[in-house]
Amino acid sequence: MYGVCKTPVENKARAYVSLETLKLRFEAAQTFDQMMFELYKLQTLEELDDMLLEEEDEACRQLIERAQEEIEDYSYDPFKSFETNVAELDAILERLEADLEAERNKVETDDGRLWATQRIGLELYRKKMSEMAKKAAEAPLPSVPAEEREPALTFADVSVTDPFYDDVMYVYENGIMNGVADDLFDPDGSLTRAMIVTVLYRMEGEPEVTGEQIFTDVPSGEWYSAPVEWAASAGIVNGFGDGTFGPEDELTREQLATILFRYANRKGYDTSVGESTNILSYDDAFDIADWAMPAMQWACGAGLYDPAGTETALRPQDSATRAEVAAAVRALLEAAAD
Repeated sequence: MYGVCKTPVENKARAYVSLETLKLRFEAAQTFDQMMFELYKLQTLEELDDMLLEEEDEACRQLIERAQEEIEDYSYDPFKSFETNVAELDAILERLEADLEAERNKVETDDGRLWATQRIGLELYRKKMSEMAKKAAEAPLPSVPAEEREPALTFADVSVTDPFYDDVMYVYENGIMNGVADDLFDPDGSLTRAMIVTVLYRMEGEPEVTGEQIFTDVPSGEWYSAPVEWAASAGIVNGFGDGTFGPEDELTREQLATILFRYANRKGYDTSVGESTNILSYDDAFDIADWAMPAMQWACGAGLYDPAGTETALRPQDSATRAEVAAAVRALLEAAAD
């Protein structure tokens, strides 16, 4: 914002700093939505900075400074929609408005007139930025043929023309799954039961555990010990009923669906779509274990499995590939963010 009360040199210096700051934020951003969010966040901070320069009341200055710190510390959450991230940032401004209004009520009428001017200005600014953010979120990205897209992944076994490319990119960019080597993802490889609970454990921010040994075949000190203990304590996995978990066993597709189904219910996600999903048309529907049937219905209804509705079999006892796990996890999180 050009300051009419500032010298040309001051305005030029401020513009340079803003551009440099925006450049750094954009370089750190991983998605188009995050880039737009960083722009919105930077302009919000500049608006508050203008308010701070014009504010004479010390108590109000402290309120604005606290709001600036809170906004600066707010990081874009990739597991939430763009609109939700913007709304949470706006909530900070709304709290600031209420706090300033309460503070202004303590001072004389002349100061109240100043507050009214600031309040109207801030409200108009927020409305304008919200409209801009909404338009940016709704604007379609340029359609680029898959063969012309520049690869953003360094995995030699994942090409931009692969149907699972976007799924792998999603889990990799969000720190949910890594490759089996620096240059390999192994999309057709299998995942073990220990690996899937580790994926969910990462998604939860790796919460602390007690170190209790719940299963006889999961000793303490292994790379998967904490994830398995967390998942068992949260009711996401139950083991095989004989005191074992089978951490090195390959994960089957019906086990994957069941584990993600329990995780979704624990997070409070809406899983009711499974109640009205009929999967009896699949050739191998009756091969699904009774304990896995509700989860498989939900996985099909929610688009984790067969999102296009073109498959004839669900292969419940087949091992889930790493690409299939990436697709299921992405579908789960994107549905939760909507």
